[in-house]
Amino acid sequence: MKRTDAEKYRFPIFRERFRELQGNMSNTEFAEFLDISRQTVGFYCNGERIPDALGLKKIAEKCNVSAHWLKIGRASCR
Repeated sequence: MKRTDAEKYRFPIFRERFRELQGNMSNTEFAEFLDISRQTVGFYCNGERIPDALGLKKIAEKCNVSAHWLKIGRASCR
């Protein structure tokens, strides 16, 4: 039986939204854009971690989305 994203990743919704914001940028480019480490971007992209409240706010502000959007909407950083 094939596993769903919800079963594969610890944080599937955030992961999906974060990767949507990343668009065509590499992890390194997106990390520089967000002013966070490349490793942290990797953890978020892999659904292994989610940011704390301040990190979430920082991502939302840099990408011109609401922190609330990261759970329910669509947008792009570029």
